[in-house]
Amino acid sequence: MNKIKKIFKISHKEAEQVNEWCLTTNPDWGSPKTIYEVNCDMGEGIFIDIYCRTPLDPEDEPCFIEAVLFDNGEEIDFSDIYDEILGEYIFEHEGNEYTVLVETATT
Repeated sequence: MNKIKKIFKISHKEAEQVNEWCLTTNPDWGSPKTIYEVNCDMGEGIFIDIYCRTPLDPEDEPCFIEAVLFDNGEEIDFSDIYDEILGEYIFEHEGNEYTVLVETATT
């Protein structure tokens, strides 16, 4: 199995904001939508997108993080739901293991 790993850096401020959204409810979010997105090109038409999405019931539920694997624009798989943006997102597809590590930039 080939293992392809990419590191995607976001600012400390972005990480704090996204993680805060995943801890609090906000009725002003309205209908479900993506409010933050990370796109990582894994090569050869494979992308992993990581989304912070508003919930169905924003009065009672916080936002959540979800990763999606795309192959040439076609959605292939999606991750479990997470409550923070930083960390590893791992998918297996056609004999390959794709990993995106989201971490904060040091500068």
